[in-house]
Amino acid sequence: MPILSDTLDAAALVLEELPGARIPICMTLDVETFDKVFTLGFPKVPGAHPTLVGHRGEVNGRAGIYLDKSPALLISNIVSPGSSGCPGLTREGLCVGMTTRWLEAPDEQGGARFSAALPSDALTAFARGLTVK
Repeated sequence: MPILSDTLDAAALVLEELPGARIPICMTLDVETFDKVFTLGFPKVPGAHPTLVGHRGEVNGRAGIYLDKSPALLISNIVSPGSSGCPGLTREGLCVGMTTRWLEAPDEQGGARFSAALPSDALTAFARGLTVK
């Protein structure tokens, strides 16, 4: 049964045993504006079968999303339907956050568009609150 966060656009599954090889995800808080970030996901590619797609970008800044009342890491990577929930990784493979969605303003408001990720500190705080039965 998934555990939903009360404050973040995130959910978790607690597994007693993970079949197959275990791949640890190491979080890092050491991320700054202009640092490179890599994302992987399965966005819907028009006319194509589902495929793993990677993007290379950079951290553009941090923001507080007032509608969700949550922190956001702004990244230049493309985040489109199907790629939300993927990790944002450093070149060394450390996780800086989890992609969530586009933040977009209508053209009459300047048409600004950013990709958002939940920062690793928010994800770590959520994970620490999980309990294993």
